Amino acid sequence: MRANRTLFKRFNSRYVKRGAYECWEWIRPSSRGYGELNNKPGLVVRAHVVAWRLKKGEWPKPGECVCHTCNNKKCVNPNHLYLATTGENIKDAWRDGLCKIPAPQVGSKHWKALLTEDQARRILRQKGIKTSRELGKEYGVSAACVKKIFQGKNWRHLHEGW
Repeated sequence: MRANRTLFKRFNSRYVKRGAYECWEWIRPSSRGYGELNNKPGLVVRAHVVAWRLKKGEWPKPGECVCHTCNNKKCVNPNHLYLATTGENIKDAWRDGLCKIPAPQVGSKHWKALLTEDQARRILRQKGIKTSRELGKEYGVSAACVKKIFQGKNWRHLHEGW
């Protein structure tokens, strides 16, 4: 408990506290934009996670992320923090435009696509009428490619709408 008291004391001296609804910015060293504190020798804890611990009285469980409603990585205002799963955190980051990698490309936008959306739909409509081999020859792709379209392994997004 003594180590926690020291951690919290150090935490409280390393940010600028403003109004209850404003961001409280971390003013000490940070990594990737997030404030950090040494919890124990060799163990670094993100400052906003410590803020969550101070507010809720417990550390997040494995698989839980402490997230920011304000999208400010330096913010340690507990009113701006909420718990989410890693998946929810990633979805929120995509929604808020915070991810640097582009969204995965599907269908004819995928760099390996050999067919257009329209061609893939026509292939799907031919299921049970023509063989995979016949359709592959007709559209210039392999029979295996046609089978994957039928199974929903490729062009999966087309299966939802038809």
